[in-house]
Amino acid sequence: MSTITDRDFQRSLAALFREELGFYRSLYVLLDRQRDWLKYERDSRIIDIFEDIGKLNKRIQESHDKILNVRQTNREAFEHALAAADIARLVDNIVSLINKCMELAGENETIAAAKRDRLKAELSGLSDGGRFYGSLRTKAAPRFVDQQR
Repeated sequence: MSTITDRDFQRSLAALFREELGFYRSLYVLLDRQRDWLKYERDSRIIDIFEDIGKLNKRIQESHDKILNVRQTNREAFEHALAAADIARLVDNIVSLINKCMELAGENETIAAAKRDRLKAELSGLSDGGRFYGSLRTKAAPRFVDQQR
């Protein structure tokens, strides 16, 4: 029967946290890019943004599941490993990145809501124009064009 030592567990946990840190760095870059797309009128990329959001939600859930699985497998070793300086630093970095990602996501949501409101106003203007011209059409007499020339 093989047992995993505390040091081996810390190494594997540190590797897992490094992987998750890399993911959250990528997430930050992606959210920053999405903000630029939203901010600078790259409307053609909005579908890509929504596609990315779906993938990211799935990946975030996978991240949580991985960590919870490791924690439940060996709770005592997990808690002991969290006290190690290198792992604590990794966790702090992940928490900081998550906070930055949440700020960016909030900015993106604000920009997207403003865009939605602008589009709604434009569509309302189009609808008003349609009603206006529709009302003109019903009042005007029919016109016949003489086809003999």
